[in-house]
Amino acid sequence: LHDSEKHDIGVDFIIDLSNNNYRNGGYIVYINDNENLKINTKPNSLSFINNKNLLNYVKYVNHKQKEPIILVYGSITKY
Repeated sequence: LHDSEKHDIGVDFIIDLSNNNYRNGGYIVYINDNENLKINTKPNSLSFINNKNLLNYVKYVNHKQKEPIILVYGSITKY
């Protein structure tokens, strides 16, 4: 997460391909000037986030997570 990093304005998507709903971390946080938006996905789900004026980071999973968390993350932008 860098303030100087430039992000293309568009829509981010997150596809959760995990088998287990139990999580020990492993979520994505979006930040604007005064609040944080924590994205908790569930297995077999698709999430869309309008990323205008937002920065984001991934909170990593800790050692207690037994099953893998599989997230496909990307952005749709207009050129």
